[in-house]
Amino acid sequence: MIIRNSTIADNTASQGGGIFFLDLDGDFNIRNSIVANNIDNDLTDSATPNCSHHLDVAGVLTGTTLSNDDSCGTGLGMIIANPMLAPLASNGGPTMTRALLVGSPAIDGGTVCSEGTDQRYVARPQGATCDIGAFELDKLETVTLTIGPNVAVNTKTGVATVTGTATCSAPGIVRVDVALSQTQKTNGKFSTIIQAAGTTSANCIGTSSWSVVLTPAIGKFESGSATGTVKTSSASGFLPGSVTSALKAFAVK
Repeated sequence: MIIRNSTIADNTASQGGGIFFLDLDGDFNIRNSIVANNIDNDLTDSATPNCSHHLDVAGVLTGTTLSNDDSCGTGLGMIIANPMLAPLASNGGPTMTRALLVGSPAIDGGTVCSEGTDQRYVARPQGATCDIGAFELDKLETVTLTIGPNVAVNTKTGVATVTGTATCSAPGIVRVDVALSQTQKTNGKFSTIIQAAGTTSANCIGTSSWSVVLTPAIGKFESGSATGTVKTSSASGFLPGSVTSALKAFAVK
């Protein structure tokens, strides 16, 4: 039995909620598939809701498969996580499908990709690599980033606090990288560039605020002009977002 780029989810059965394979003369191979959130009603076999197979049967994982438990296998070819699937719906193509929600680990999660289309005949891959499961995400959401014009600087430590917002077209968690740079005059003759960078996350439900404290490796931030840059560094299902702005740093105690 060979299963490639398939989604087997939210099924209920009397034995082996997702996959039930007891052929002692065979084996099963799973590649880049989602087998998750299935229910096994057999009380004697309740620990294997997604995959149930005889101990003598060889289960082979190739590529990367996603499940919410380890009943289908463990190791480098398996991700144990919530697949974050949308309800069964008409998403195009001849059959109903389970779309991938923003932030799903299945997005760009496949390896050793071999299938040219998804269940809807959408070409694979749409991103850096194929998505895991039967659905290839072909409509990326957007995230718009802003940086607050004012940066608070601690007068004693020289540490700066940068704030801003993230506005997303769909709910999701985005990680943003924030950098601050300031050119300072030394004795009126020489220039020194003070820099710091940090990372924070924004729980994007409409427009969300973010804040990050930046400590320079050398020197201290001070009152005056500065330049801030913020960009997304991890946001599955989102197009990249970035912004660079001229900022005003002011001293606070």
